[in-house]
Amino acid sequence: MNIGTNSLLPTGLAAHARRSALATAQLRENLDDRNAVTTVVSKVGEATDEATALRIARETVRTAFGWAYGSFWALDEAQNVLRFDVESGSAGQEFREVSATAPSATRPASSRR
Repeated sequence: MNIGTNSLLPTGLAAHARRSALATAQLRENLDDRNAVTTVVSKVGEATDEATALRIARETVRTAFGWAYGSFWALDEAQNVLRFDVESGSAGQEFREVSATAPSATRPASSRR
């Protein structure tokens, strides 16, 4: 009996099981993400105006991905910056205060029209 060869078998089996479990988890995450995106697109398609579409998108994304909090930063085209606009859910009062008073964020040059 070759002890060296037999002692490698459990390690190889464990590595294979780990790779298989990771692949399964990645597939599940991909399917969950695809379902979430499909739900968001479907619900946003029901909106009759921009404000409703933004509210539905924010709420649906937050719910579909299981997030406790989401915020929307709107583009101020005159200043070429993003400004905090509205939030959904809660990440605590301290986070809310920081977000609401955060300075505007300049859009990177690569994303400008």
